[in-house]
Amino acid sequence: AGENSGSGLKGRNSGYLNLAFAQEVAPSLTLKAAVGYTRFASDIKDLGVPNYVDYAVGVSYDFGSGLALYGGVQGANKKGYFGDVNKARGIVMLSKTL
Repeated sequence: AGENSGSGLKGRNSGYLNLAFAQEVAPSLTLKAAVGYTRFASDIKDLGVPNYVDYAVGVSYDFGSGLALYGGVQGANKKGYFGDVNKARGIVMLSKTL
């Protein structure tokens, strides 16, 4: 999709900024929130691709020994352009560190 892969677009000066917050609200329970902004370069925007904002809000529970459970909602704006991929969704994730 890059300049050398057929699209001819460089995408130079595209970027992503993310602000995230995490706060333990009870022992082993952490509230998490994040908002991100994707800015596309002018050669991409000239094709009508809009910049967009994404978000996530959820909680995680730390079981100890590197095992954690997360549940939250994630999504983004500009659904009219990007379709269902930017639709808000519930996410559940179980993770284990090694």
